[in-house]
Amino acid sequence: MTSIRSVLELKSRNLKSDEGTVTMWVMFLEELSAYDPRPAFSMDNPHLFIYPILSDCSDPQDFERANFKLIWWPRWQLIETVNKEYTNCLLDSQVYVWSNRTFEGNLYVEYEFKVLHPGGLSLLMVQASGMNREDFMADYPLKTIGRMTTVYGEDVRNYHWEYYREMADMRNDLENSALIKNPFLYPLSLGAKSTPVEKNVWHKLQFLQIGNKLVGAIDGIIMVAFTDDGFSNNGPVYDFGRIAICCMLRSKLLFRNIKVYN
Repeated sequence: MTSIRSVLELKSRNLKSDEGTVTMWVMFLEELSAYDPRPAFSMDNPHLFIYPILSDCSDPQDFERANFKLIWWPRWQLIETVNKEYTNCLLDSQVYVWSNRTFEGNLYVEYEFKVLHPGGLSLLMVQASGMNREDFMADYPLKTIGRMTTVYGEDVRNYHWEYYREMADMRNDLENSALIKNPFLYPLSLGAKSTPVEKNVWHKLQFLQIGNKLVGAIDGIIMVAFTDDGFSNNGPVYDFGRIAICCMLRSKLLFRNIKVYN
């Protein structure tokens, strides 16, 4: 899912830099599977150094200094961002995991996620393309930052569904969702439950688009639903582009069983 090529390009540009270097190393999953299936992410774990990890720290084992980190395991992926106050200097420390190809037409996305601590925000972005329906990641330099402006403030058309939202500018005492059309920041659907997201348990996300009808569900409960209209002065119905999972500041989530059908 992640763009390894963009990471390597960033690494090659920053090889001589002490600060801000993205560091990554990867082992075959077959080799990894020989170790503890429930690894402890702490420095006293003797196998910590072998996990495939991506971070923005020149020393990838320095978890305290890294602002973001991604860790792969045969059955899940961890995305953790810095747990600090939202400031301009930390905007690049947010993370997107992009599909390595585009999809066209009707779309179904399914995966499971587990929230490991309160706070943060995670969203699913689909049908992400340039303003002329081009593959913006093929025609422009690959993304190497995780700013939220990629979703709504640049020339990238997409639908984005904020399905886990516990940031400072919204209620944290109930589970709520927002489906938005970009780059217009046009709200399509809002939904909420009377209880907060349960932590440390697996939740199932499902998103379906058939034609101009969009629906998103968490654990079988529909949270957002909308019938888009290409004549509402907010762009056409989107039906082509890449997919991304994004985690904003203060997020710590596990992901597994990602499936895409079109």
